[in-house]
Amino acid sequence: MEYVAITGSAGYIGSVLAKHCKELGYGVIGIDLKYDISEERVYYSKYPYVDIAIGACISNTLFAAICNEYKVSKIFHLAASADVELSQRIPFHFYQNNVGNTSHMLHNLVNTDWITRSPQVIYSSTAAVYKEHSMPVVEISEKGSPNAYGRSKLASEYLLKELFDFYQIPSVTFRYFNVAGARGDVGDNLHTNHIIPILCKSAISGKPFKLFGIDYSTVDGTCVRDYVDVNDIARAHIHASEYLNTNRGNFTFNLGTKTGTSLLQLIRIFEDTVGVDLVYQISDRRDGDPAFLVANPSLFIEETKFQYTSDLNTIIESTWNYYNFLNEANNGI
Repeated sequence: MEYVAITGSAGYIGSVLAKHCKELGYGVIGIDLKYDISEERVYYSKYPYVDIAIGACISNTLFAAICNEYKVSKIFHLAASADVELSQRIPFHFYQNNVGNTSHMLHNLVNTDWITRSPQVIYSSTAAVYKEHSMPVVEISEKGSPNAYGRSKLASEYLLKELFDFYQIPSVTFRYFNVAGARGDVGDNLHTNHIIPILCKSAISGKPFKLFGIDYSTVDGTCVRDYVDVNDIARAHIHASEYLNTNRGNFTFNLGTKTGTSLLQLIRIFEDTVGVDLVYQISDRRDGDPAFLVANPSLFIEETKFQYTSDLNTIIESTWNYYNFLNEANNGI
């Protein structure tokens, strides 16, 4: 069995990616601080889509040692601190985790036999690296994130360029836009600040949610975002790994749909899809939120022949079904 490694494997996208990898027959080594592991040595996992779980920071040399032991060549690097609002309050934490720990992880890996096994890295970056634009952004669009989260992720992207320049280890960096959706029994966490799960929670509880800002220069005054299915994100990671098998380089691609949806439009689509009426309260803008953030994903499609398979209605339906599953399992969220 071929093993792959997923950092942040207990997180939202990491758990969905782990399930996709298991369905394709890979063994999965996961590392995440969320894992409840009380010993320094790795556990054979009690988690359904991870074969081997490491409860440690990615900078821990144990991760590199386990990857070496199981002859891992593919690293899916998703672990990060990823909260725009929080990054504006404690920016140095984001640099320490997203840049410092990534640097330590790569340093540990290149000091093992990993470097001799046709290694590759698929890295989760973010659309937050871009300066605010009024049109769908392409990969060469001007960078200039309004928040520390985006700036820290852009700094991490440079590490992968150095990895290729110095060691000829290929990589793909994905700049995600708004990831949403679920895959059966895996999806976003209960206390996320992502909008579609928040809408689900409001629909189930009947309680209002906050709508941050209605005075942006957009079609209806609310932020416009590009919502991409988490299953397409997971498929794209695996597709990119196959692409790197025959294409060596340091590549950067957007993952999005080129379709912008305002928050008010999203609310209406959610209400129509689920069959509920939502209540919201208007609040002030959040610091660091751009008005418009939509991807032009053409480069990844044209370069690798990747095909997206989902739409916003499917995303909402899968999230709604997953959230109801969690609600029943937890006797009410």
